[in-house]
Amino acid sequence: DESGSKASASRFFVVAAVKLRDPGKLAREIVSVRDRCDFKRSEFRFSEITRGTLPAYYELVDKLEASNAHIAACVVNKELYDAFKDKRPAWQVHAEVITQLLVGCINQRELVSVLLDGISTPVGVSMADTVRHKVNRKFKNTSIVSAACLDSRSCDGLQVADLVAGAIAFERRRLAGESGNENSNKAKVANRLKAALGGVDFTDQRVGRVNIATYRGLAKRKPSNVRPPVRFAHRKLVEPARFWTIYLLARSGPPAHSCAPWPGPPAHS
Repeated sequence: DESGSKASASRFFVVAAVKLRDPGKLAREIVSVRDRCDFKRSEFRFSEITRGTLPAYYELVDKLEASNAHIAACVVNKELYDAFKDKRPAWQVHAEVITQLLVGCINQRELVSVLLDGISTPVGVSMADTVRHKVNRKFKNTSIVSAACLDSRSCDGLQVADLVAGAIAFERRRLAGESGNENSNKAKVANRLKAALGGVDFTDQRVGRVNIATYRGLAKRKPSNVRPPVRFAHRKLVEPARFWTIYLLARSGPPAHSCAPWPGPPAHS
């Protein structure tokens, strides 16, 4: 998920990813949350948290905690490095930041499918293909087996990524004194998410299941035929290939969908 934008007054722009070994299990648990909380026709979006929907968001966070999800985020602090300062099209900047994030959270011997929220690109340009080619070129292999852009309303995993990105952006703004009422409904959900992830504070860190870093431009790789060291988790490099799915929702500003309201996920018996 992408929280903030080029036009935003905030100095922070956050892209977040949720990395799962068993995405189907979490998806089914989210359907159960929707059923229990009568949240069938709405998106889980951090910006739309209200007092009445707190129980649903609390349950969603609990399901995320119980899953095997890893959380990664790339935070652009415009006072440190403004990725939008030049005249490049916004979609190219998004692709650059997303690539940096994925390079930092994909380990050796991992095969990954990446699902992104749709980002506006010129005719004939695919954001999913662009990101897949960029990451695989950096790794000199096919770590990303497939990538696709989806409408977040049709994918609960992307909505979880939205929740993560929104919470991180909220916390960064609060720590910077920009905004963030500590007693607000959003603060309550952000605090619950921090506790669920091991008591993290959403500053730059690589602890447990969480990997958050401030973006400082394209990383310079040293000339070498060897892959860079594992940065997301410490694993033995002799283990067999593992398959993961990464939900990475990228959106600037409020949603601007032109199609009819999403009718909600299909009912499950």
